[in-house]
Amino acid sequence: MPPCPSCGNDHGRNALRSGSYWYAACDRCGLLRLEPLPDRDATIALYGADYFSAASPGGYIDYLGDEKVHRRNARRHLVRLQGLGRPGSLVEIGSAAGFLLDEARLAGWQVHGVEVSPQMVRQSVDRFGLSVVDDISKLALAPRSVDVVLANQVVEHLVQPLETLVAARALLRPGGFLGIETWDIGSPVARLMKSKWQQITPPHVIWLWDRRQLEALVSNAGFGQISIRPSMKWVSLRTVLGQLGKGTLAKRLSHAMGIPYAFGDLVTLTARAS
Repeated sequence: MPPCPSCGNDHGRNALRSGSYWYAACDRCGLLRLEPLPDRDATIALYGADYFSAASPGGYIDYLGDEKVHRRNARRHLVRLQGLGRPGSLVEIGSAAGFLLDEARLAGWQVHGVEVSPQMVRQSVDRFGLSVVDDISKLALAPRSVDVVLANQVVEHLVQPLETLVAARALLRPGGFLGIETWDIGSPVARLMKSKWQQITPPHVIWLWDRRQLEALVSNAGFGQISIRPSMKWVSLRTVLGQLGKGTLAKRLSHAMGIPYAFGDLVTLTARAS
């Protein structure tokens, strides 16, 4: 078993089954991760056109058609940055179609994206003219030159989350801001739902964190001043219906209706680069 990104332990056991997949639990901290751990190429292949338009497990009925919902969430994330002073340089890991980056640019930020889906990269470049690469190591940015790194609902999908966050810290100026939105398997609703919890969607979701494990991951990457709190987001009714197996009904909806999601299992982490 590869070293646990939260505690460094290299021993675990199968602990949670979902369909034909297993999640192994770290023997030391209990962090759950997909077993066997996929390689990067296999993971990237999961995020083709179907993930964003055909409601594959954990995916979307019509990601691009839900633009208004995604932009509403983007503005929600950008509100957190208002206390940082004037806009500077911002990197988003998992930038998808570029809606948050475009909103940030409109607000005065200099933006750069990291996205593994070729279709979403093309959307970002062709429609918005954004600077987007498929790996954080390819960003043409000087070390310690970035003010903000955001990673919203992406760290759970990364094969090497610790290495990605270490690379993010290297880009951030001292005191630079890290924002992560992800899911908390230690939340009451997740504990209640057990294996039926909506976030258990292998092979797309690799890691299932609780708050303690997530904080340890970020600390191991060299960040301090870590804070975690519950988060609320807007979700597309079409996507919800699609993930409930009501894809035909979802496709009949003529517009992207957003509904609030606030069940306590979504959390926002903020931290500062040392």
